[in-house]
Amino acid sequence: MTVFIIAYLKKTNFLKVFFLLCFFSQQIFAGEISIKDIALKKNEKNSYLIFNHDINFSGDALLALKKGIPISMRLSLQIKEKHKFWFDKKLFAEEKFYQLRYRNLLEKYQINFNETNTIYFDNIDDIRTNLYNLEWNLGELNLSDSSEIYLIIELDQSKLPKQLLINLNDESWDMKAEATKFYRELL
Repeated sequence: MTVFIIAYLKKTNFLKVFFLLCFFSQQIFAGEISIKDIALKKNEKNSYLIFNHDINFSGDALLALKKGIPISMRLSLQIKEKHKFWFDKKLFAEEKFYQLRYRNLLEKYQINFNETNTIYFDNIDDIRTNLYNLEWNLGELNLSDSSEIYLIIELDQSKLPKQLLINLNDESWDMKAEATKFYRELL
């Protein structure tokens, strides 16, 4: 078997094969988060930011989740009022977390949005459909046309177990999505 492999590598350029394997292995095992839509909804009192995001776990992250290791996601939201000739004014800044984990005894996936709100699902695809239309209460916030909304969703690597922190150079743990929208675009 090795005779055939060595004969093949002698005929083709070894560096080309090596780089192709490296490129495709990174594309296959990399996890991804994407922010689909951002919308702003106003009530009589409060404003709500509604957004959809999709998480594609793959590689080590999916394997860790299936083994019951909790994976925490950090949601960061900042709203700033842009000024041309002065510093930007920060109107709103907040971070939220939610945690994904697989419960082995129940054979179900669990999402914790906070300590009181826990939802169970049968498979990963059900989790993806539930992550649509998340609402963020902004309170009584007066936004102008120059207001800019920054939303960042990322894997919180600081809450991973110590054994997985050794392997953080693997690209399957680099999951992050950023979105920037002006207030006038959301109307």
